[in-house]
Amino acid sequence: MKQIYFTVAMLFVAAISFAQTSELLISKYGEGTSNNKFFEIYNGTGAPVSLDGYAWPSVSNAPTVVGEYEFWNTFNPGAVIADGDVYVVAHGSADASILAQADQTFNFLSNGDDGFALVLNDGTFNDLDMDGEVDAGEMTGFTILDFLGDFNGDPGSGWDVAGVANGTANNTLTRKSSVCSPNNDWDASRGYDASTMMTTAAASEWIVTGSNSGWNTIGSFVGCSTAAALNITSPADGTVLAGGTTNVDIIFSAQNAPATATYDINVDGMVTAGVTSPFPITVQDGGSYMVTVNLVDGATTIASDVTNFSVAFPCDLQIGTITETCQTNTAGVDLYDVTIDYTGGGTSTYTIDTAGNGVVAGDTPSTVAAGQIIITG
Repeated sequence: MKQIYFTVAMLFVAAISFAQTSELLISKYGEGTSNNKFFEIYNGTGAPVSLDGYAWPSVSNAPTVVGEYEFWNTFNPGAVIADGDVYVVAHGSADASILAQADQTFNFLSNGDDGFALVLNDGTFNDLDMDGEVDAGEMTGFTILDFLGDFNGDPGSGWDVAGVANGTANNTLTRKSSVCSPNNDWDASRGYDASTMMTTAAASEWIVTGSNSGWNTIGSFVGCSTAAALNITSPADGTVLAGGTTNVDIIFSAQNAPATATYDINVDGMVTAGVTSPFPITVQDGGSYMVTVNLVDGATTIASDVTNFSVAFPCDLQIGTITETCQTNTAGVDLYDVTIDYTGGGTSTYTIDTAGNGVVAGDTPSTVAAGQIIITG
């Protein structure tokens, strides 16, 4: 009987941890540097879905007719998303790691201020100009399932999302794993409160991370989950902060966290328990940091996330070890040979000024990345 009870219990846990989504939804979106742009469609419906029955119309900045699409975009003919899988559309000149996960390329993705929708391709096509193409206004009556942005006008540089200004520009957006259905109300999806005219992370269905982040999870997603999850949203993994930065806020949030759960943070091996977000840490120029945040319930870690970031030096060229050797010891002026180790060369034009004393030789930091500058006499 114990085995039966255990099996039933495990099935119950599985049932409450993962459920089916009601429809396809947009699970991830990236608008990074250069052409590093993509979006991802997730199928958690419990069955394979043919994308012939879907489309993703869009607008560029402000639409010609407010509220209407300008461009009717379709998926590759015959494309199917297996249950639990995703379909990735990426710019054809995106980073190789993005293209490795891409199912389709398209070179007119968002610059942050272009609205896209996931729709059922169930409308009526009226080919007004008889060119065989679905032009603006020629497809009507289709069903909008999900939005990234909207068709209501130019938002400026981008739409605010989850408390992040211009969140759709130069950022990656990942759908919260707890989301069970698409949302054709973009304001609700991005967490916008009309009374305050602001968005919040708590109300948003999206987690916003920095430019060129989240590429390691492109191609995989699990939605409609009640399992606890934790995300560090800032600094994004791989961030290089400007030289002169002395303090950094570690910003994190959890989904489906038990009421009894707490957070601890590990900064390069130093653990602090019972922390809250944002958690400030002190940093210095040239430092590299690994930060782990854990969601802890009792003595058990139930979710965690890690970010690695660094702080640049204010100047590219960094002076290392300086070695002096006295060549002439007199009652008057002594002569020294000086060897200066350096790194960070080859990034600019450098002039070594000895005020007319000594002869400069060795490596040239203007063209040599790392080496020694030698000054004799």
